[in-house]
Amino acid sequence: MAIDKTKHVIFMADNMLDRATALTASSEVASLPVTNLQNHQRTELFRTDGNVAGQVDIDITLNASEGSVGGLAVVDHNLSLAGSIRIQAWTDAHDGAAQVVDEIIQPYAPIYAFGDGVFGEGLFGGYASLGPFSSYSPRSYLRVISFLQLVAVIDADYWRVTLIDSTLDYIQCGRLFIGEVWQPETNYSWSSKLSRKPESKKRRSRGGQDYGNPKPGRMALEFNLDWLQLNDQQRLWAAYLYVESDTPVIVIQKPDTDSFDRELRSLYCTFDGLSVEAAFEGNHRSSIKLIEAL
Repeated sequence: MAIDKTKHVIFMADNMLDRATALTASSEVASLPVTNLQNHQRTELFRTDGNVAGQVDIDITLNASEGSVGGLAVVDHNLSLAGSIRIQAWTDAHDGAAQVVDEIIQPYAPIYAFGDGVFGEGLFGGYASLGPFSSYSPRSYLRVISFLQLVAVIDADYWRVTLIDSTLDYIQCGRLFIGEVWQPETNYSWSSKLSRKPESKKRRSRGGQDYGNPKPGRMALEFNLDWLQLNDQQRLWAAYLYVESDTPVIVIQKPDTDSFDRELRSLYCTFDGLSVEAAFEGNHRSSIKLIEAL
């Protein structure tokens, strides 16, 4: 019987965009070009030169020797709730006759207003009315990752990601991730840990006051993968050796949930440590630590 892996944690460790043979945009600012999307630092933004068209097309030509694509992630876009993301692919050429993907996704999880919905439901987490927190926009406290997992892996070289939003003065994006999606046969175990690590450096004066420069914190995620089969353990270890703690990956811990919790647990991150234990014959236990990449 096939295993239903819709709830299983997602890893994207290899970004094919970084080896693309061509990357162009229908509009860009010269100082913030579309090639910034190949920079691992998400703060090196791509930005359009205005937004007269209300959208921007990002055309990608992958290396012909690449493997199949299982998903795409758009990191740190500035789309509003009125925006959308269209993803297309062809096997012959951009706007060719052999189109194999045409999907539209919303940039955020479904929205429930504060005080509406069940607690934990929707992007804001349902009922919450804690003073100024109730006036925050999604981007005020959350770095955005919009993700599409394709129904089947696609072997195509020509891709287009269209960011659509006519309400903005310009459209921008920090990173674009395209490549293989891997989900282990067994999901993560209970007792996963999500935290936010402060980055601000402070010094205390002799009078007791704290002085420093505020900096945004980083999300950190820890969880265990128990009962890993040998092939999954080897694949996870190979991915870790490939990227080590230097190259950011995409990890989505709860891909099946349209909620605030999914947004919190979707990270553009690096490994902060990984260990593998041969717990039982033929089964392995892996402890994973992830830290958000900025």
